Amino acid sequence: MVERIRAFVSIHLASEPFDEVVRCIEALKSELADLPIKWIRPEQVHLTLAFLGSVDADSLPELKEALERAALHSFVKPFDLHLQGIGRFGHAGRGQVLWMGLEGELGQLSMLSSVVDAACAPFTARRERRTFNPHVTIARCEKLPLEDFERVKGLLHRVFVRTMSWKVESFQLMRSHLKPTGAEYEILESFVLGSK
Repeated sequence: MVERIRAFVSIHLASEPFDEVVRCIEALKSELADLPIKWIRPEQVHLTLAFLGSVDADSLPELKEALERAALHSFVKPFDLHLQGIGRFGHAGRGQVLWMGLEGELGQLSMLSSVVDAACAPFTARRERRTFNPHVTIARCEKLPLEDFERVKGLLHRVFVRTMSWKVESFQLMRSHLKPTGAEYEILESFVLGSK
């Protein structure tokens, strides 16, 4: 029987922006403690470049080689990002994602996402069909009544996010272990941008 794993490719935040994300999560959590919101744990904080879904474990060596080539792609260079505000996807009465936005060299980030997505394509049946929208997920919630939705929406505009910058110099191939307490992530490999 072929072993399959859940995998994705991500960028980890440097310590200062990471700390700011965690601070904002804690501030929101304390204000919205009575709502059924699933907050991202600190060890889960990341920026997703590509979600692969279920991948054949035997193909990991080839996937890693493809991602190494992507990291060395002539258009891919280290670049700067910074945190920029808090927002949400979704509408009242439907599931929502709360996120922290990003600014900076978004053209470079988009290029990296495209190169990584192309490298991953042969290894997964699941393909992202949506436009790449860079963000750091901080929470998920099921359907909220309109009054709770409006409360969350209003609070997001009042939380001050310090603009913390960092240089993106690498990305990671991650494995997701689904557990009753939530997903746990494992770094399978890290790839340095433009290292050769």
